[in-house]
Amino acid sequence: MIGGGDAKDFRDPDYKGMGTELFIRWTQASALMPMMQFSYAPWNLDENAVEICRKYAQLHEDLGSYIYQLALQNGETGDPIARPLFYDHPDDEQAYLISDQFMVGERFLVAPVLKEGAVERDIYLPEGLWKDYWSSKVYTGEKWLENFSAPIDVLPLFIKLD
Repeated sequence: MIGGGDAKDFRDPDYKGMGTELFIRWTQASALMPMMQFSYAPWNLDENAVEICRKYAQLHEDLGSYIYQLALQNGETGDPIARPLFYDHPDDEQAYLISDQFMVGERFLVAPVLKEGAVERDIYLPEGLWKDYWSSKVYTGEKWLENFSAPIDVLPLFIKLD
């Protein structure tokens, strides 16, 4: 639920209660969840925000089949769709210390930006090969990516290759 259920803007087009940065970052983090619903109208923000929200709605659609398969798997095994890093990396001590990143299934690592005004963040990659979803750059895991670039239109997202 992106916008937290604040429906005033649907009734009053002059209402501007949602901050643009928060809304965009919220949209990004929600794009990898099983369901994605806007409760605040992105078109009441600026055109840049609308384009970024459109990008992440498209990402949600693009990954829909994968997320659906995870939901079916959940019904059979109980494995969560969104999970902490340590769930799939129980032998990695660092994975137990990370509370601001999550996995979507075994394949996608998501590192949302949670600090207001931030355009970079530190990211921990567990063991394995990881490909940046946006740039296709490949990283070897069990290391930190310090000051990883995350401008307002980028949700740090990695695909496990092995």
